[in-house]
Amino acid sequence: MAKGIKDGNKTWVSLPSWALDYHYSLSENWSISLQNEIVQSDFEVEDASDEVITRSSPYSAIVAIGYKPLEVLTIFTGVGGEFAREENFGVVRFGIEPSWEIGERFELLLCANYDVKIEAYDSFGINLGVGYKF
Repeated sequence: MAKGIKDGNKTWVSLPSWALDYHYSLSENWSISLQNEIVQSDFEVEDASDEVITRSSPYSAIVAIGYKPLEVLTIFTGVGGEFAREENFGVVRFGIEPSWEIGERFELLLCANYDVKIEAYDSFGINLGVGYKF
């Protein structure tokens, strides 16, 4: 269901963002990561009680645990917060991230994640990235 508000009407809202993530491998199958994202726009959404919330370029920081059931696929979940001038919210994130090696130290990442902002709104993200292995 569309919860974004544009020109006073409910609509789906698609917004650009930048992300910088740091992943640390605990073992061949397990990792921990710090996932950071900043939305490049101000926007309005309806919360769970249909009240309008204004967000000014919110920044999210999530600590996530990932499990790699296949060599090219990571499933992860995490907790953190979304921070903006108006109000801060707790976040629970669920996601899936296939990756493909590009040479010895780089990989191409495609990520889909679903964020539950506690007592606020939910969001879905699709991300494309390049990873560097240290």
